Amino acid sequence: MTIPPADSRGPQQAFIERARFISTVLLSLFLLGWVLWFWPYDDLLDRSGTPLGADFSMFYVAGQMIVAGETTQLYDQAAHQARLHHLFPGIDPQFALPYRYPPIVALLMAPLARLPYALAIAVFMAVGLVGAVAGLRLLIRETGHWSRANLRLCYLAFWGWPVALETWIGGQASLFAFLIVCAGIVLMHRERYAWAGAVWALAAYKPNVLLLVVIGCILFRPRVLRGLIPVVAIMFALTWWTVGWEGIVAYAELTLQLTARPWDVETPFWKVHGIAQWLTLLIGGQARLVSLMVGLLATIGIVYRWRRTDNSPSSPLPYALLITVNALANPYAPIYDLTLLSAGLVLLAPTLAPTGRCPFVRHPLAWQAAIATIYFGPHVSQLIAKSSGLQFFPLLLLGYAVFQARLFWLETQSHSLVTGGPPAATTPEPGVATNPAGRTYEPGGELAREVGSAL
Repeated sequence: MTIPPADSRGPQQAFIERARFISTVLLSLFLLGWVLWFWPYDDLLDRSGTPLGADFSMFYVAGQMIVAGETTQLYDQAAHQARLHHLFPGIDPQFALPYRYPPIVALLMAPLARLPYALAIAVFMAVGLVGAVAGLRLLIRETGHWSRANLRLCYLAFWGWPVALETWIGGQASLFAFLIVCAGIVLMHRERYAWAGAVWALAAYKPNVLLLVVIGCILFRPRVLRGLIPVVAIMFALTWWTVGWEGIVAYAELTLQLTARPWDVETPFWKVHGIAQWLTLLIGGQARLVSLMVGLLATIGIVYRWRRTDNSPSSPLPYALLITVNALANPYAPIYDLTLLSAGLVLLAPTLAPTGRCPFVRHPLAWQAAIATIYFGPHVSQLIAKSSGLQFFPLLLLGYAVFQARLFWLETQSHSLVTGGPPAATTPEPGVATNPAGRTYEPGGELAREVGSAL
């Protein structure tokens, strides 16, 4: 086999080959290491004593309690621990995964809790895999026309991303949040606001996971509430039917406790990536609340600018920016929830590559360094945080948010200067690329030139 010289390939092809190689190696090594970590395969615990699926064991035990009719003990940590240790007799006695999700999640896990644990986690992981692929496919098809090579690379890069892999094998539910955000944005693009609201309501399975994104979409198009309110009402009715008022009150009290004071079983600080940790150094115990308020103000500012200058639901940049602000200002943003950032990258691609070319052509080295930072940043930052006590990835994420805000400002400014207000729907002329939502991207347009100069 003859390997072509480096200078015979264009920047786009070189980037695709490099990214494909790195993603394939990471995916292979990660899965191989995960399998070997359970040696000698005499139980469902890995070499550190963590159960197969890790956090899924919490969902499984909660489902068992629903099946057994022990709904009053759903938030009883001692009862939860007893069931967990009965399920895994060899587990570390200090290992604890208290259940902190709404009762509706335990109800949804009840069917899986009737299965043997190994089969239940296999079904859970399969559903998560299908959901993530479906969400990514929906979003890609909605935001632009991608070449077959770029499509394959996108799927491979997602599943080679250490954050996505850790989320998947760790039994986390964040891949379902990824499906929700992708489907919700696609429906917003198509102006199916009631259906979008119904999808956004599903994010109530973990109220903070998409809080600012949902608030932003409601403020932008209040008609979203037509679908959101009925679905929330149905979920509330199912919760009341399952656990009664006592269970609802127990969850409300737990939520208030988690907001007001330190948790009894705290998530390791180095696995939390929001800006709240840095605010804690400045203002102490109120950092989570302040972080959320700052995020809410940023969300209001984004929507105000969006409605005032563009007012188009097909613009991808506001959604991408809301996703980043949600991750940054979320008072509790574990590494698993950073999977949502990949949806923002897909949304950003049409703006950076209006002609359909790879967005890394103009400055390949700078952009590849930036992608590597996002790709490896969370885990590298965690390693540094373990020894230094400081989580640096939120600062990188803040810089990323500023960059997205700059692009958003340029886009809305160009609309205001050209049209004097929201852009009117026009028929694209020859040489103008469009996405399925009808959004036009002019290869030689002002925005493309401004983005190029900004980079």
